[in-house]
Amino acid sequence: MTSVDQRNGRQQNKRYVIAYLVVAIAVSVACTSSLVAVSEKKGFSNHWQSLSAVASESRFDKIKAAVSKQHLDSGELLEARELASLYRQQGKQEEAAKIYRLLWLAPQEPESFVKDALELASLYSDMSAFPYAIESYKKILEFDRLRLKNDQRDIVRDLNNLGVCYRCYAVSSSEPRKIQTNFELAAACLAEAAKICSTNKSLVDEQLIISTNQNVVAQDRDQLKIERPD
Repeated sequence: MTSVDQRNGRQQNKRYVIAYLVVAIAVSVACTSSLVAVSEKKGFSNHWQSLSAVASESRFDKIKAAVSKQHLDSGELLEARELASLYRQQGKQEEAAKIYRLLWLAPQEPESFVKDALELASLYSDMSAFPYAIESYKKILEFDRLRLKNDQRDIVRDLNNLGVCYRCYAVSSSEPRKIQTNFELAAACLAEAAKICSTNKSLVDEQLIISTNQNVVAQDRDQLKIERPD
């Protein structure tokens, strides 16, 4: 065999080796990707099974019975909140809402009442039940205004929540009048929140959030060609 033939043979063998390595790497990547996908799927499955198992624990039987009777005693509130949170993580929004509605009615400290009310309002918003969410946020604002000074951080939070919810209701609507009205209400709530922030130097972070949400409302209006009030 000539030196040329030997060189050609070595080059051909080299090409075979490279081709083999490319295929091997491709198979390895495919197998790894498949294993990762299976692992992630298994992880999610285990997560939901774990949530379901916890929610089925016997310690929640008393809470479930109380919910069916539509009454929670003061000693049941902590476990009721835990069960509502588990239901929410499982996507059982209606079941969670039943508990949060009862928590709202239960006698408790103002801070705990507001926390439960905010959870319920947020849950309604997640369910796209914006009229119910808006009414909940309005009641929270009214409650906080009765017990707090107007320049408090919680008041700004309530106005921001209400403004954002009005904006979500507007962009989810198909009726021009409803869209217009909710955009105006969103802008009014955010403007009031911005005014409070401008008079209180400790609300710098809140002011940034409000400003961002005001810009979002303005952009939505422009995209939907909604007229702004004079």
